[in-house]
Amino acid sequence: MPIIDIGKINQEVNQKYLIKDNTFFITPKDDLKDLVEVEIGDSKQPDKFVPQIKICRWGNKDGTNEVNCSIRLNETEIGIPKISTLQDKIIWEKGNIKAYFYELTEGEGGYEFEIILKEKPLTNRIEFTLVDKGVEYFYQPELTPEEIAQGAFRPENVVGSYAVYASEQKTNWEGGKEYKCGQVGMIFRPKIIDSVGNWTWEERTIDIEKGVMTITIPQDFLNKAVYPIRSKGVDFGYTTQGGSSVIYGADEINAHGDTYTGGAGTGTSMSFYGSGYTASRDIQMALYTNASPSVKVTNGSTVTVAITTTNQWWTANFSIGPTISASEYYLTFNRNGDTNLYYNVLGTNGVKYIASTYKTWPNTITWSAYGSVKKFSIYATYTAAGGAPPVTAKGNLLLMGVG
Repeated sequence: MPIIDIGKINQEVNQKYLIKDNTFFITPKDDLKDLVEVEIGDSKQPDKFVPQIKICRWGNKDGTNEVNCSIRLNETEIGIPKISTLQDKIIWEKGNIKAYFYELTEGEGGYEFEIILKEKPLTNRIEFTLVDKGVEYFYQPELTPEEIAQGAFRPENVVGSYAVYASEQKTNWEGGKEYKCGQVGMIFRPKIIDSVGNWTWEERTIDIEKGVMTITIPQDFLNKAVYPIRSKGVDFGYTTQGGSSVIYGADEINAHGDTYTGGAGTGTSMSFYGSGYTASRDIQMALYTNASPSVKVTNGSTVTVAITTTNQWWTANFSIGPTISASEYYLTFNRNGDTNLYYNVLGTNGVKYIASTYKTWPNTITWSAYGSVKKFSIYATYTAAGGAPPVTAKGNLLLMGVG
């Protein structure tokens, strides 16, 4: 059985990872407010090294974590596996397959589980077993004509990807963990490339019931490829915002279709991910109840936040903290010019809107609907009644937009 020979691990990997129980450990984010930990191998099977990556998020001081996702290559090759390193990469190899494990540094970072096929495989499918805790997966399809007409944009590597979210609503306590919209990350669309640079997109499917993730390579590509070929099989980004964006013009209040349940406390701020589309813009956000008509929460609109054309998280405080109860709310925003807002495709209800001059928040709203399902990257933060819980607190609370 394959074991890690510390003497054969290069200095770069040795310095970057903790190596224990035939597993490589790394902590890309070490802040307890948003702790991200990665295991390469399986610490629960310490007698051998296996081709697996485990992503853990929102860990606690006791070493536990709230959510995690383990992805293991379902390999059927004959032979004895070998373990080696190259620069900052960990390499597992057996028969016709190699697996490379290495960090990604773009954006919020991520981790890559890359597959190398030395020769044409017998099948055009690569399978992984999938074991997780506290997460859900949401497929991101191609844009519809309606979404394109509305100015939506979805990068090629997001089409066919899966947005990964906590399966329970998470609470943004003031001073607590930074769940933001509850998004754990993105499993981006896989790409396969041959030795002379020819490439194509692969198709990925996740079968939750069977616990299997399958990557399908176009057979025509396999027939014509120059080997070896490499598949960006698992590109897991630690993304906390949506993978798609949409442009909304001035003087319109928008809300994602699904509401979120509040808990007893006082609102402190609201945040969204986006930018001014062609220039700097002014943005306000507000809370409305789930009623017919929808009612603005008393003191429920924020101050103005001036945003630039840089995509990032923007936060605006409430002038007077609104009182939040155990009810359902819409998280809304308005602006004085065309603005990019990020989102993912999940939920059941379409985007809601109403025409309203910027800074004008009607006391009641009867919503109109766009029809398309978007969960914006927008959330609220609040202080709990009676004082904030500790950082390690868990719960099913408030005001989580899923973005």
